[in-house]
Amino acid sequence: MCLVGDFNIHLDDVTNKASADFLRMLASFGLTQHVKGSTHSAGHCLDVVITKSDSILHPSLKVLDHCISDHYTLSCQLSIQHPSTQSRKVTYQSIKRIDMDTMVKDVASHFTDYSFHQECILKYNKALGDILDTHAPLKTRVVPMRKACKWYDDSIRQANQKRRQCGCSLELKMKRSCEYSVLVTGNTLHDYLTC
Repeated sequence: MCLVGDFNIHLDDVTNKASADFLRMLASFGLTQHVKGSTHSAGHCLDVVITKSDSILHPSLKVLDHCISDHYTLSCQLSIQHPSTQSRKVTYQSIKRIDMDTMVKDVASHFTDYSFHQECILKYNKALGDILDTHAPLKTRVVPMRKACKWYDDSIRQANQKRRQCGCSLELKMKRSCEYSVLVTGNTLHDYLTC
């Protein structure tokens, strides 16, 4: 946690009741105010960089007077470390790349007997699995694991699903033999189909 900003409290004046109360409150919550010295042309410390006392951010501060404003420029560098990304292996089959004509021939050549009893159903399922493995072999790759974002809730998930569905229906329309034009406005698709 890092709080920054112009608090308009004369933090350098420990005789000021508001300043003393503010600094005492910070200490009671285990917080440290890192800005020392003047941050204002009137000679007071009004701007703050506050972190937890045991923070690993270790702010490195510079106060610069560029004569742009009555407040000085406060440059703050934080030592932020990215958490190491964890990964996991996933196994998948690239079904979209299957040559359907070849697969249909393979399925037809496997099944010449159409009697349906339990043994045939098991044979059927096994043969289809083998054919699928031939045309879309299992692949394994390592993908990064991401923590779930708290803001990514059901409403956003549904909106993304609707956007993808819109994209699929748009793609189908474009594959038709009709003339098709798309007008993109912001994040909204307006489509015009003329046959």
